[in-house]
Amino acid sequence: MSSPRHALRLIACALFLVPSAGCALFSDDIEPIWEIDDDEFVVVHPFYDAEADSAWGSRDGHELAAQTTEELATHADYNVVPYEEVLALMVASDPKRGPGAALDVRELTPRQLADLTGADYVILADVLELQLRDPKAVALVQARGTLEVKVFKVARDREEEQQAEELGERERRIEQARHDLGLTPKNRSPHGGRLVAGGRVTAIYPDTYIDSPGVPSLDPLLARRGLIQNLARKAAQLLYPHEPEQTSRGAGS
Repeated sequence: MSSPRHALRLIACALFLVPSAGCALFSDDIEPIWEIDDDEFVVVHPFYDAEADSAWGSRDGHELAAQTTEELATHADYNVVPYEEVLALMVASDPKRGPGAALDVRELTPRQLADLTGADYVILADVLELQLRDPKAVALVQARGTLEVKVFKVARDREEEQQAEELGERERRIEQARHDLGLTPKNRSPHGGRLVAGGRVTAIYPDTYIDSPGVPSLDPLLARRGLIQNLARKAAQLLYPHEPEQTSRGAGS
């Protein structure tokens, strides 16, 4: 992660030797993968799930995105668009498609979602793994999941618009090449901005297998809830300074 603001903060810490919560030289806090200014707005896109035909049609994708939004709103210093505003688009009308026609959210690009919610950044994520039971240990219960998180920055000036257009043209060539070879399209073109950072997170729930004699099996609903909370927390922590975690938390923590 690199930005002028971050560099100035490090210089100030080095020159004046003033330890503070925001000074990386005197703190064990883990820094975010990209620094977002306090006056900027962030919106979380429904997470992409290979099991669903669209991120907007994925129950897991919505729950992860909603929980990540809540984590960011609680802990980050910048502005976070409430997830209710994202869900509201699913019942919004689109006059361009005719009287009473609904907006097809599946066709929204990250830039369009940002424009509709007044955001400067869009948080995207792919669900790479989400399982409630270890397939190698059928008698044991431990939920596990992995997310690939990306930060999309909306182009705001002429230079950024030009960079976004160049990136968009590159993506179009890639999509056409994949189509010509019969490969599955990515459908993740960063039109109107660019991907500036990314990271992968993995979470489990609970911390240890449930395998003690006489102990009831972990309820799958509880395992799912705990896993989604842990995954969302780790996804959100990529985007704000936080202390290193010593142990994983449970579903109700």
